[in-house]
Amino acid sequence: MTPCASSKHVRNGRVLWTYHVNMRLKGRFIPRKAILDTVESYEIVEAYPGNTVSA
Repeated sequence: MTPCASSKHVRNGRVLWTYHVNMRLKGRFIPRKAILDTVESYEIVEAYPGNTVSA
């Protein structure tokens, strides 16, 4: 699997955790570290129109 540009930003600590994301993670008892530790296996499931990721 080829790493996407998003994983590069995560590895470099360039992540914006929105209020909505924090509330969803809290409600599911998922620590942010668990998300960050899986950066090498990230996969884009669906690309949304208008969303762009710069490398």
